[in-house]
Amino acid sequence: MTIRSDETSRVGFFLEYDCPDCPDGELIVSALHEADGRPGVSVRIFDMETGSTIAEGITDNTGQAIFSLESGEYGAEITLPEGFGLSPGQDNPVEHIRIFNGLSTRVNFHLWDSSVPQPDGVLMICVFSDSHADSIPGDPPEDFDVDVTVFDAAMNICATGTVQSNLCISFDLELGIYSVEVTVPSGYDLIRGENPIEAIEVVPNSTSHVTFVFRKPE
Repeated sequence: MTIRSDETSRVGFFLEYDCPDCPDGELIVSALHEADGRPGVSVRIFDMETGSTIAEGITDNTGQAIFSLESGEYGAEITLPEGFGLSPGQDNPVEHIRIFNGLSTRVNFHLWDSSVPQPDGVLMICVFSDSHADSIPGDPPEDFDVDVTVFDAAMNICATGTVQSNLCISFDLELGIYSVEVTVPSGYDLIRGENPIEAIEVVPNSTSHVTFVFRKPE
């Protein structure tokens, strides 16, 4: 490793990693369930460029599988144990893992017990009049109603509602990808927000926000 000082900075260095004679890099893949390691999970390591399998292994009693790899870019994939899924937001495979000679890299897979229902996520949809943000205290508010329709990934209607201007409406939804469509109130133009807004990800124990802003044409 070579270290080059940054003359323009009072504190700090640039690190240039160059270690062709160092041993192979190390990739540590962990399968975790409620902070405990999950043994017996099959792991496959593949080359990102070709997709070919480079190494395979099984997690040990600590939930880890350790691979010695040459410097390069890899992917890691696990075979889910029966009765388990992946926690929301977890990718499988995990791709573009950069390995450097002489260094260790860690990838964690967080498992979810399929027998335990996942809590819903929340999709919050807010509608505003453009004058609301610039209003002077005491000005009469602009009142209008907006009909809201929520679609699932297959474009099936899964929720509907009506929300007043400058307020929000919330829906409890399962893990998934959703779209939202609104009716533009008479006499207004939609100036912020696509209609419909697509590819909204809702995950358990989290709130996804969507905002629409309307303005009266001058």
